[in-house]
Amino acid sequence: ENGRSGKDSKIVGFIDIDARKPNRPTAYAFNPRPYLSDLCVDPEFQNRGLGRRLVRRGEEFAQQQLGKKEVYIRVAQDNEAALHMYTRRLGYQEYSHPDE
Repeated sequence: ENGRSGKDSKIVGFIDIDARKPNRPTAYAFNPRPYLSDLCVDPEFQNRGLGRRLVRRGEEFAQQQLGKKEVYIRVAQDNEAALHMYTRRLGYQEYSHPDE
């Protein structure tokens, strides 16, 4: 999904699926891949399902191109809108991060 709108081809959203092995030690012992590291939708275009469609395309990429059945995300506990989208609308399961 290219996240473009209309004839002006304005970019209104993007997703980044990070499948790289970490190239340096991190503070986290649990550092799974592929990892949905960024999802952004222009506020003018939010609440239209674009974020959900972008996540689904990211999942398709992970499965078809990387051979992975799971995509990991990390969401701040106070980000209620994101938690709602991922858990209630997209069916993600909420887990405590092992390093916290």
